[in-house]
Amino acid sequence: MENIIHNDVNNQDYAFLDGLCKAGFGNLPFCVLRQFNVLIINRFGYTPLPLDDRWEEVLNLAEEIFVGD
Repeated sequence: MENIIHNDVNNQDYAFLDGLCKAGFGNLPFCVLRQFNVLIINRFGYTPLPLDDRWEEVLNLAEEIFVGD
């Protein structure tokens, strides 16, 4: 994960992206993960992080979008 993190990523973004990588989505390009973060903010009004009550919803949505059926 450290290899794709740039200086413009704040701690909250890093935690979100790191959580996605640990959940198995680290093979996706950085720009795709950042755009997914924007989608999540638009959908939930904030960025749920690992251990947040809505994190499972984030992972389910990621699986639906990136893995499919």
